[in-house]
Amino acid sequence: MKYFKEGQTVYHQIYGKGVVTNANFENESYPIMVKFMTSTVSFTEDGRQYGGHPISLSQNPIPKIVNIPLDEHIPFTFEDKELLKGKWIKHKTDSSHILINYISDTTVGIDGSYYTYEELFRDFEFIDGKPCGKL
Repeated sequence: MKYFKEGQTVYHQIYGKGVVTNANFENESYPIMVKFMTSTVSFTEDGRQYGGHPISLSQNPIPKIVNIPLDEHIPFTFEDKELLKGKWIKHKTDSSHILINYISDTTVGIDGSYYTYEELFRDFEFIDGKPCGKL
C-alpha cells in the first residue's frame, strides 16, 4: 500500500514541512525520501523514520504545540483585602508562620513590618504553598 508520492507536501514534527523527492519502492526498507528545509531524510513506506518507531511523517500539517500555564497569578490589591484578613503566610525562605495583621491601600503589615502587595507576592506564600496573589 502506498501512502506517499513524489512531489507530495508532507510534514514532520521536528523537520517541519517537506516535499517527497523520491518514492522508490524498490528500496524495501526506506523508500520515501523527503527534502526538508535543512536536510533530506528517508522514511519507511508508511512514514516511520526508523523501523519499529511510531509513524512520524504526516500527510497533513501538524498543529503547533501550545502550552498554557495552569495558574497565572498576579499580586493582590487593596480590593482583595477580604482574601487577606487574618491569613497565615510564610516567607519563601523561612518556615515560620506569620499572621497578616494590617492592610492598607498600599501595604500589608506582617509582624511589625510593612510590605507592598508586589513584595508580598514576590517574597511570601500562604502556609499551604500557594502564592500570595490572585489568578
